[in-house]
Amino acid sequence: MKIYNDSELSRILRGLIEKFEDETVEFKKAKNNLDFNEIGQYFSALSNEANLRGRLEGWLIFGITNEREVVGTEYRLTNLQNLKKEIAEHTNERLTFREIYDLRYEGKRIIMFQIPPSLRGVPTMWNGAAYAREHESLCPLSLDKIDEIRSEVGMDWSKEIVEGATLDDLDPEAMRYARELFINKKANSDSSSVEENSKTRELLENMSDTSLLNKAGILIKGSITRSALLLLGRSDASYYFDNFDPRITWTLYNADGSVKAYEHFGMPFLLVVDKVYAKIRNEKYRYIAGQMTLFPDEVNQYDPDVIKEVLNNCIAHADYRMHGRINVEEFEDRIVFIN
Repeated sequence: MKIYNDSELSRILRGLIEKFEDETVEFKKAKNNLDFNEIGQYFSALSNEANLRGRLEGWLIFGITNEREVVGTEYRLTNLQNLKKEIAEHTNERLTFREIYDLRYEGKRIIMFQIPPSLRGVPTMWNGAAYAREHESLCPLSLDKIDEIRSEVGMDWSKEIVEGATLDDLDPEAMRYARELFINKKANSDSSSVEENSKTRELLENMSDTSLLNKAGILIKGSITRSALLLLGRSDASYYFDNFDPRITWTLYNADGSVKAYEHFGMPFLLVVDKVYAKIRNEKYRYIAGQMTLFPDEVNQYDPDVIKEVLNNCIAHADYRMHGRINVEEFEDRIVFIN
C-alpha cells in the first residue's frame, strides 16, 4: 500500500469529494471529537469493504460533512499518531491504519485515515465483531460477505490474469533464460533414457514461446499471469501492479548498524537472483581439516546454492498483495532475508 505526499492526497481527496461516497469511503464532520468505538467499527467496516471490492485501501476522513462541505476538524490536535496503537489493541491480527495524514485542504485542517483491506481469508474485526457498510450505514458483516472473504484462502494471486498485458511486456532475455531452464529440466530427466531426453529437448526447442510458457505453467492459455510479469516482465511493466513497484533491495550494514551501501533490483525477478548474490561479500576461509595434512582447505562463508535457494523462496512465497518488498540485509556475520 502506497504512502502519499500532500499533493497526491489533495488530488485523491478532491476525487473522493466529487464522486458519490461508496462503501470504502466515509466522511465525518468530527468537528472536535468522535467516539473511539465508532472509529474502530468504521475501521473494521471499511477494511472489509476494501477487500470485497478489490480496493487497495479504504478512507475515513474527518473535517468533511456527508454533504461534502469542507468544515475542518480539531480532532486530536496532539497525539494523533497514537491512534494507530490504540486501534491495533482492539483488532484481530493487530491490524491498524496504514497511515494517518494531517493536511490542509482549502485552508482547513483535514484528517485522512488510510485503512488497509482485510487480510486474505480473514475478516477485520473490532472487539470481536466484524462490520460492513450498507450505503452510508454501519452494519454487521453478513454471512455471505464472511464466506466471500474466507474463500480467498484458496485463491492463487500469482495465477490471476493481468488484463491488457501481452508478450511485448515480457523481457526477451528473461524469456530466453526461462526457456533454457525449463528445457534443461525436462530434457535431463533421470527416469528417461538418453534417447528419450534427446527427443524431449528437440520437441521443446521447436515450441513457440507461448506454447512453452503455457507448458511451464507461467502463462495460462497464452494469457499473461501475475507470476509471468514478476518473473519475466520488463522493468517498465510494473505499472500493471497498481502503483506498486515489485523489487528486491540489498543493503550492506557497517558494524555499528549504519548503512554502508544498498542497491534496488526490479523486474524481471528471474534475472535478479544472480545479480543480488553477486553483491554479497562471500569471503573464503582457510582451515586445516585434520592433523594428517599441512594443506588447508578453502570454503566460502556462505554456500552459494543455499543463498540462491533462500532468495528464490522469498520471491515465490511473498504475499505481493501487501505491497511489501523483498529485503536482503547483509551484516558482518549474517544475512537476513525478509519478504
